[in-house]
Amino acid sequence: MRIVFFSYRGTIGARCLRWLRERPDAEVAAVVTWPDYVHPEINIAVKEVLYDASLPLYQPRDVNSESFVERMSALKPDLFVSMYFGKIFKAPLLAVPRFGCVNIHNSLLPKYRGQAPSLWAVANGDPMTGQTMHYLDEGTDTGDIIATKSIPIEPADTGHTVGVKLEDLGVQLFQEVFPSVLAGTAPRYKQDDSEATVCRSPRPRDMRIDWTRSSAQIAHFVRAFTHPVAGAHTRLGGLTVRVWKARPTDTASAGTPGDVMGVSAAGPVVRCGQGQLVLTDFEIEGVSDRASALALFCGRTSLA
Repeated sequence: MRIVFFSYRGTIGARCLRWLRERPDAEVAAVVTWPDYVHPEINIAVKEVLYDASLPLYQPRDVNSESFVERMSALKPDLFVSMYFGKIFKAPLLAVPRFGCVNIHNSLLPKYRGQAPSLWAVANGDPMTGQTMHYLDEGTDTGDIIATKSIPIEPADTGHTVGVKLEDLGVQLFQEVFPSVLAGTAPRYKQDDSEATVCRSPRPRDMRIDWTRSSAQIAHFVRAFTHPVAGAHTRLGGLTVRVWKARPTDTASAGTPGDVMGVSAAGPVVRCGQGQLVLTDFEIEGVSDRASALALFCGRTSLA
């Protein structure tokens, strides 16, 4: 089967492409990724595979442009494979390969259609997450499901560590299921749109802490956006506080969510909608040492 392989973020694409190139029943006709200038800080791992392979590389500005669709048509592919590519394919592009396009998405569809689902799974305190192999259509992760594979989200997991685990899981799922796609025996299951949720790549305002939530919920939120993500944040007297680690307690107290209840040996204690949160690792903009940061908490009454 003749394949065009689309991939951008992460290492999953490079790992699956290497595996795919070793199969006698698959011929990779070309690789497509984003232009280098879009995010110059990102190492596009799938390109590294091309150092050892004589494969055409395409980096179009717009995968749905008429000129690019014509280029893909000229390759006469049987199938597109998309792996963390992050673009919506419109009807003309989807119509190019004879057998459609399959994609790996890092959530258990139809939950968390869209971008950064692994971060939101941790932020929302989900007990499980996973990978889905599905067919692409013109919607955002709305195509028919081929197979899923799940893993638990552990108490110590962060948004980053879950993302790493999901890349490993996605490689496993691809290697287990893709032979059935090549053989033409892969199943198709319609998604239940009534169970769908949609997410997006978090913007700064999305990572602001809502102190009216419970301490347990906020602790999940902090874990999701801790290093190397930008960090869950709040405001202390006009200064931004980024919280990297936090411990929830069930301690009840009077007052308003966001009130600073005191400073313990472990860190500042903040009242939540339910319970309290101990900020065990945090930083305040413009403050370089922990002692000075703790002193600022001692002089303030609430976070916002």
